[in-house]
Amino acid sequence: MAGRVLRETWEEQWRVGILEQSASELVSRPEASRIQWLPPRRHGYHADPFGQPGDDGLILAEAYDYSERLGYLVAIDRDGRERTVLREPFHLSFPQIIEHQGQRWLLPEAKAAGLVRLYRPDPWPERFVPGPVLIEELAAADPTLYRDEQGFWLFAGDGAGQDETTLVLYHAPDLLGPWRPHPMNPIKVDLGSARPAGPLFQTGGRLWRPAQDCRDTYGGAIVLNEVLTLSPDLYAERPGPLLRPDPAGPCPHGLHTLTPFGDGFLVDGKREFRSMRRLAAGLRSLARG
Repeated sequence: MAGRVLRETWEEQWRVGILEQSASELVSRPEASRIQWLPPRRHGYHADPFGQPGDDGLILAEAYDYSERLGYLVAIDRDGRERTVLREPFHLSFPQIIEHQGQRWLLPEAKAAGLVRLYRPDPWPERFVPGPVLIEELAAADPTLYRDEQGFWLFAGDGAGQDETTLVLYHAPDLLGPWRPHPMNPIKVDLGSARPAGPLFQTGGRLWRPAQDCRDTYGGAIVLNEVLTLSPDLYAERPGPLLRPDPAGPCPHGLHTLTPFGDGFLVDGKREFRSMRRLAAGLRSLARG
C-alpha cells in the first residue's frame, strides 16, 4: 500500500514542441535538442499534437485538466492559445487528421468508448461531430491510419490487454470498410516498440512507423521502426533509430508523439513532478477501490 501511495504523488505534464528536422535527418540522427517548445499549459497539459497536411499553422492536440482528469481535443497556435473542438463524456486524445475523397475526417483515440469512430468537421476546423464507426468493440490505443496501394491500414495498441506492449493491425479496401483484423494479430508484443507514436512516413524509399518506448516509463522515448513487409497476410518490422528526450531541456522525462508538420515534426515531451493535488486525488481513488 505504501508503494501505491508513493506512486500517486507523481504528476505528469506534457508539452507540445516543433522538431526542426526533416524526415531524412530524423532517421539518420535524431536530435531532441532541436525541439522548439510551445508554452506550457497552466493547470494541465497539451499532448498528442497533429497538424493538417500542407498547413504549418493548425495544430490539434489533447488538452488535459488536472482537476477534471478527462482528455478533450483543442486547436492550439504557436503561442499555446487554445479553443475546444471536441468533447465527449469519455477521454479523447491522439487526433489524427485524414483526407479521403475530398472529405476531411478526424480519427481520435476513444479507447474508453470501446470503438473506433471517425468525426467530421462542422465546420472545419471549429468543431467536430460524430461520424461513422469503423470498428466496433475495439479499445484502440492511439489508432493510426495509413494508406497505400493495397488500401487502408489501422495500427493500434490493444486496450483490451496491455496497450503499451501489444500492437494490432486491421486492413480495409476503403476508409469506411469493411475492416478486418490481420491474421497475424497481435503483430507485435514488445514494451519497447509496439504502441503507436504517430503516422507512418516514408523517406529514402523506406517506410517508418513511430512507436513508443515504454521500457523505463510510459512514453519514455520514440523508436522509429522500419516496416519490412506490409500485406494482408504478413507483417514485419525492425526497430531503428531512437529519439530520446533532451535531459537538459524542459521535458527531460519522455517523448511519445511524432507527427509531420511543415518541413519537420510535431512532438510532445514529458516532465514529471511531485504533486500534493495528485496525492489527494490518488488517496481518494485508493479509498474507493
